[in-house]
Parts: sequence; structure tokens; C-alpha cells
Amino acid sequence: MADRALVFGRDHSVPLETLRIETSGYSRCPLPLKSVIRWIDRAAHLGVEHLCLKLESPTAAAVCRSIFSIRSLESLLITTSDNLGGRMNPFMWKACQELLRSHKALLPSDIVSTRLKSISLRLNIDSADLTRLIGGLPVLEYLELRNIDQDLIDISSLSVRTLELGCESGKIMKLCFPKLDRFHLTCEANNLEMFHGEMPLVGKAGFTLRSPREVHALVLESMLKSVANAVVLKLSIETSFHCEKTYLRCCEIQLSFPRLEYFKFSSRMCLLKLFQAEMPVLRKADIHLSDAKEEFVQPVSDFLKCIANVIYLKLNVLKTGPDRPVRPRTGHQSGLI
Repeated sequence: MADRALVFGRDHSVPLETLRIETSGYSRCPLPLKSVIRWIDRAAHLGVEHLCLKLESPTAAAVCRSIFSIRSLESLLITTSDNLGGRMNPFMWKACQELLRSHKALLPSDIVSTRLKSISLRLNIDSADLTRLIGGLPVLEYLELRNIDQDLIDISSLSVRTLELGCESGKIMKLCFPKLDRFHLTCEANNLEMFHGEMPLVGKAGFTLRSPREVHALVLESMLKSVANAVVLKLSIETSFHCEKTYLRCCEIQLSFPRLEYFKFSSRMCLLKLFQAEMPVLRKADIHLSDAKEEFVQPVSDFLKCIANVIYLKLNVLKTGPDRPVRPRTGHQSGLI
């Protein structure tokens, strides 16, 4: 049917605006790679502007070479149909994640899709190729990257205004986005050893960090200082163990948010010590604390003194048992308002 629509029954004088190719995550017969490449190449000849693909990981990785050779492309979404964790049993989910990580996108030697304004990639890409790809798109404004499983993430852009980044791993992260307005990062913080961010114009920022340990407190400080000019800040720190040591290290962090008006924080009660910071114009605070203990009451009192000008405060304090994992509320899926 697709061959007939794109080749035999197509008026070649009428450009193709959108092409969507989707396969079920439960399909026993994945789409043949040659057919998918043929459809994409045909759509390129018809001047396709918007491309949305939902394919198995090996197929999605293999067609990237053809996709980034399309000059007319303005928006792109690539996701994998085996990335359906909520609908699979745990064993199948784990197997699919391994499949996802084992297939990396293959890019052409020259990136000619210079009209791209929006990219959403839920696919693992080699670190060097990712740097080259983002740097080669001069008008890109929206960038979403998920399932990135690389030790080094080093990306920059002079045009991107919205960035959503999800990392399965990563030891070093370098981000340079001088025009960025909205930013959200989700990562396994245990693996992160260094973070460097140049994002001076970020107005809305969010971080979802899983299981950060004591040794990474300075990395967290670097993250927060990179968005010091934010007006809206959301921070969720997910832990599953006692973190008194993290509390002690965090006492050393000095933070200032001169423009911050809305702050949402979800984590263990002890980590509120992070925010004995300057927030002179804060108007709204939404605080969710777990693992409440008597010795951590003082940080709460100190924090309330820091937000004397707030006009709306929501404070939710939960007492969590010693063996219960902490999974604070993280709000909206994307983390962006």
C-alpha cells in the first residue's frame, strides 16, 4: 500500500508534507529494512517536510543515514516500538532496553537536512555523531534526546531554544546553548562525574536525578549554577537509601537565584539544606519532602527564612520507613511548563 501511495498513485507535482511510518511493538514480522528505506527515499524526492517514525531499534538506527540526507525536512520524530516499558513484563522490558542500546544510529558523512527546526530522537547515537549532528543544524529550535547511552555527551547549538535530555548513563556532560530558554534533564546521576553547562538565558529549568550519591554533590552544584537565571526551577532527586552524607556535603554549596519566582522541590528532607540560597523574588514554592526526621527540622526552618517574600507555599512532609524506597512526585512527564 505504501509503495502504491508513494510511487504508482502519486501526483509528482504535489509535494508530500508529512510521512508517518509506524509498526506495532508486538509485531512478529518487523517491517523490511529495504522497504522502509525505499519509502523514505521516495518521500525525499517528493519534498517531505515532516517525518515521524516508530520502528524497531535495529531498523530505526539503520535508516538514519537516509533521513539526514533529506534537504526538505523541517521536523523529525524517531522513536522505537520496543520502548514500551509500561505495557511489557519486566523481563521483556529489560531485553528490549538491551536491544535499544546495542543499535546506534548511523549518520551520513554530510548532514544536509539544514532546514530542520525540530528533532525528537529516542534512540542511542554515538557521541561523536551526536556532536556533529546538532552542530550541523543551523536553524534547529527544539531538541529532544532520549535513551542516550554514551559516556561523553558534548553538544552545542547557537539556535536551540528548548532542550529535553534523557540519559541512561553518561560520565561527562558538556552543554553549550547560549539562546536556550527551556531545559529539562533526566539522568542516572550516580554515573555522572562532571557537568558543564553554558545556558545563561534559561528561564524554565527542570532536573530529575535518580539516586545521586554523596560524591556527586559538586556535580549537582554545577547543574544548578548553569541555570542560575531561571524564573522557574523544578528539581526532583530520587533516592532509595539514607543520604546523611549527601546532606553534609551539600552544606558547602553556595547558590543564588536572583530571578527565581517559582520553585518545586521533591526529595528527602535532608537535601533541603541545598537551598539555603538567595532567592529574593521567589513568590511560589511547592516542596515535597520524604524521610522526615527530627534532626532535619532545622533545615526546613532555615529554608522558610530564605523565602520570606513568598506568597504561596505548599509544604508536604512524609515520614518514610527505613526500608521503603523514595519515589517523589515528579510532575509533568516532560518536565517543561
